[in-house]
Amino acid sequence: MAKNNEEMFIDMDHALSNGAQGISIFTIHSLKDPQIREKFRTYTAAAKARKAQNNGMLTRTAHTKIENDPFKKEGIMKLITQKIQFLVQAENPAASPIELSKYKKIDSYDVTRKYLVTDKLSKKNFYVTFFFYGGILSGWNVDPAPPTV
Repeated sequence: MAKNNEEMFIDMDHALSNGAQGISIFTIHSLKDPQIREKFRTYTAAAKARKAQNNGMLTRTAHTKIENDPFKKEGIMKLITQKIQFLVQAENPAASPIELSKYKKIDSYDVTRKYLVTDKLSKKNFYVTFFFYGGILSGWNVDPAPPTV
């Protein structure tokens, strides 16, 4: 996801140095900071130039193990928790901080793994879906789920 800060460039560096042949940015319009937008243009132009100079391929430069367990990615889990907190408070602005249940895997298909998690205080359920393109954790999404009976 595009972020209006320097963290996005670190994420892109990790992807490209670990063998990714491209990057898809799903929320490019959230880049409001003119300096970040310009840095993004410069960054992508440099990546395209490196790819062109190497017969259309980007070479892997990192030799570290890629962590694909989303539950071990503190930054991702923090963003998911913030999104759930936002959804709970959108319905009830006075809602307390959330307290999430354990994630329960409910489906796995193609490049996705879908989990159900509940805010124990509001009793609201959420689907959290992780996307693994090319075997690499590539994105996530949070959707409200119907209440369980």
